[in-house]
Amino acid sequence: MTKIGIHRRIEASPKSELIYRGFTRRTTVAEPRLSEIVAEYRRIGFEVEVIEHQVEPDSCGVCFEVEQGAARQYCDVYVRSSQDRGEGSSAK
Repeated sequence: MTKIGIHRRIEASPKSELIYRGFTRRTTVAEPRLSEIVAEYRRIGFEVEVIEHQVEPDSCGVCFEVEQGAARQYCDVYVRSSQDRGEGSSAK
């Protein structure tokens, strides 16, 4: 009799989920530029997703440190063409 192993489903990170759905990361930015960039990408016809920026363990990250006590929320801006639906996405 063959023994079947049970595998735990690994949850995808928001970053990998967006890439799977056909999005590309365009920039990492904080307000007030974040709102301006999102509005401009939408104005020219892109779908836009924004997620909180996570510094990769092997990267520098000094640019994202707190500036003189003022906490800034950096976000990654992902975009895809409205016509380009990635694999795994459903048409609206």
